[in-house]
Amino acid sequence: MKMLFKILFFCTVLPNLAVAQEKQARVEHIANDKVSPDGRYVTFLSVKDGKPDLMLKEVASNRSLTFEGMGTKTELTDEYFFGMNNKRQLVKVSLNDFNTQQIDGVLSYSWLQNQQKLLYLNNANGLVLLKPDTEHEVKFEDVQFYEVSPNGNTVLVVKASGEVLNMDSRTGGTRHLGNLDNGTRVKHVLWNKDGSFFYLIAADAENLDVFKQSKNKITYVLTVADYKKVFNTKIDISRMQVSLLGNKNIAFSAVGRAPDRAHEIEVWEGNSDYLGPDEPAVVSFVVADLQNGTVLNLAECFPAMQFLVHPFSKSIYAYRINDDLTKFIPTKTFYRIDSDYKKAEKLAELTEGSKTIYLIPDKPYAVYFNRNNWYLYDENKSTHKKLGSEADMVAVHKTSYFERFQRKGSGIFTDGQKSITVPVGNNILYYSFDGKSSADSIAATTDRTWYMDECNGNTIYDGPIPGKISKTGDYKDSVLRWHSLDHSTEGIAYAGADYKVRELVKGNFKYAQLRRSQRIITFVRESAQSAPELWYVDIVTGDTGLLYISNKHDSISTRHAVKYYSWKNGLGQEIGAIVRLPKGYDPAKKYPVIVDVYEQKLTVQNEYTSPFAQSMIGFNYHDYVGEGYIVIEPDIYYTYGDPGGSMLNCITEALNQLEDKVSIDRNNMGIIGHSFGGYETNYIVTATDMFKAAVSGAGIADIVNWYFSVNWERRKPEFWRYYEESFRIGQGFFKAKQSYLANSPILHAEKVQTPLLLWTGREDYHVDWHQSVSMFLALKDLGKPVNLLMYPKEGHVLSADANQKDLSLKIKQWFDYHLKSNDKQQWMYERSN
Repeated sequence: MKMLFKILFFCTVLPNLAVAQEKQARVEHIANDKVSPDGRYVTFLSVKDGKPDLMLKEVASNRSLTFEGMGTKTELTDEYFFGMNNKRQLVKVSLNDFNTQQIDGVLSYSWLQNQQKLLYLNNANGLVLLKPDTEHEVKFEDVQFYEVSPNGNTVLVVKASGEVLNMDSRTGGTRHLGNLDNGTRVKHVLWNKDGSFFYLIAADAENLDVFKQSKNKITYVLTVADYKKVFNTKIDISRMQVSLLGNKNIAFSAVGRAPDRAHEIEVWEGNSDYLGPDEPAVVSFVVADLQNGTVLNLAECFPAMQFLVHPFSKSIYAYRINDDLTKFIPTKTFYRIDSDYKKAEKLAELTEGSKTIYLIPDKPYAVYFNRNNWYLYDENKSTHKKLGSEADMVAVHKTSYFERFQRKGSGIFTDGQKSITVPVGNNILYYSFDGKSSADSIAATTDRTWYMDECNGNTIYDGPIPGKISKTGDYKDSVLRWHSLDHSTEGIAYAGADYKVRELVKGNFKYAQLRRSQRIITFVRESAQSAPELWYVDIVTGDTGLLYISNKHDSISTRHAVKYYSWKNGLGQEIGAIVRLPKGYDPAKKYPVIVDVYEQKLTVQNEYTSPFAQSMIGFNYHDYVGEGYIVIEPDIYYTYGDPGGSMLNCITEALNQLEDKVSIDRNNMGIIGHSFGGYETNYIVTATDMFKAAVSGAGIADIVNWYFSVNWERRKPEFWRYYEESFRIGQGFFKAKQSYLANSPILHAEKVQTPLLLWTGREDYHVDWHQSVSMFLALKDLGKPVNLLMYPKEGHVLSADANQKDLSLKIKQWFDYHLKSNDKQQWMYERSN
């Protein structure tokens, strides 16, 4: 009998394993790369089985080239393409005839746009300046260091002997500037805008030296003796940020390693900002006076601050992260340091914590986000101007915390001299620096959320700026993205110099990875039923064209329908659910249901998931809709103080709303969730018996215990999850005990009637694996139907391919047994049976 059982078991499992092994290797990802300035050529990346191939394609024809093992560190002009593969080969393509050449043994390269020349360093430490059209070369041997000036006209070359040369990249001519001592290595060069003057930062094991170019030679300026002690850090100087402050000071900033105290006895102090001795890494910000040779570490004058150098005014700004255990991203206090470095003027208390400070590169302005709006600070006038209106503030307040975070993270845009554009609410605001009018709307609609796409500019980093600011460069227009409020429809639009918006493309797709030239926009388009495709649209004519289709072997995704249903709940809120129907769906039949839970799902309704993708959390909906299941992904909206009741109401309402729209079998339903979705699943099975089977992955079971726990990956108490994020109880345990007790699944384990499969990684410390063990023990103690899968050497998600396959298979078997009456698998039995 045992042998017969094993034969039946392996006959069932092996075909599924064969299918699983086919997964991943057949999944193709594409990454949009570049558009040539004239819009005639594009590059993009295709990744199959982890191996990247870069493709170069002419838009108007089928002419293309494929380069194996090449990433997106490429250059694309109107005449040439350059790229380096993983064999250290630099590939050069002449675009008029697609003639291809390669240079072996290249370590790094740069394209000097103004001079139309190529500069590269080979593995023999030879530096070569090449003019591609004539093949004329200028060579240097034994090069230790080189750097190109911002305008590309000058190249500073330092040889291994210490000789310093200045090369004019236009003519190839060189000047000898002097020599550095043996043992000294160049780490940084600070240029002025036209490349005619620079400061050179060099260091040996002990001292940091500053030199400057004076006419045709370099001269010594100052030494920071024993710089590691001055900076209070052990890090390599090459990781420092260096900025020029006017003509007389240089600022150095560095973040060192926190001291290793693993073997010390820990003393945890109740009034400390941190847990025990685990202090953050030391931050240093040193100002060196080039005239009198003095050195001042501002981190000692203004402790616990992060410092920023304004790229235009060279003023020093700072922010302090406030100690607030109720927030994952704490609030900040924003300061400006006076010119004598003695006082810190407080500018604002920033209520939103991350990426909320931006410094305009060509004006003495700072922009910051506070209390749902943007403000512009004029440092010359010491004034603060609110850019958005009260209506904008209301619109921002109504969006979710996560969407506000995402929109701030996308940064702001500036043309440098005249204006900035910022996202506020469902709108994009344009503000002219002349101050003659208030901020104007580029795109103000009540049914769409708008984004200024990153393709409009290049991200600027000048010193350690904590946000992302993009400069629009030569463009006088703007490319915009938008999505409908329910995310069912998305699109790309165009705003000309007059900021009148014109639609370019729209549909029930996800549009992403935009790249542009003056006239052509390329983008990746996908949906739940169509694999990612590379398209282009002509800004002037509106003409579109298909450039590439990924995953051509996928004929499965088109076989099932996907629809987002929405309705208004009892509170008048718009709410909905994604419904994925099985292939061959017949509305006259009833189908078993899997409810997949995690926050709001509407944002992913147009995203493509390959049926061949192996899941890190054990659930790919294709495995279910391909075998006669309906998969429902409801949006979960929360009432503060009652996360469990909120999710139960949302799930119940979704099933009730969908019952007369979709042929669901209410007698055969399962529920699955991972992480916070695991908590949702754990709670649901204590609150209702409507589900016949449940799967909880790496979920929380005891929220009281977890409230008083530490996330050891971040060395941070878990308090923050219970206020605004995740649990949304809004208060600490001692102020809302009943809410915590009512919403903690393990305290209600005796009510569970649904068979529950739990899984976790044995090294999961993001959601501590003991939470899954506790839920298992509670149910086992009560004699409830429960199994636990514990994966060794795994964390919050599974990384090993074999474990991913095993988990996916076992979850499918669990649901098939309970919802379809398939055979019970051996692993479901207790060993005693």
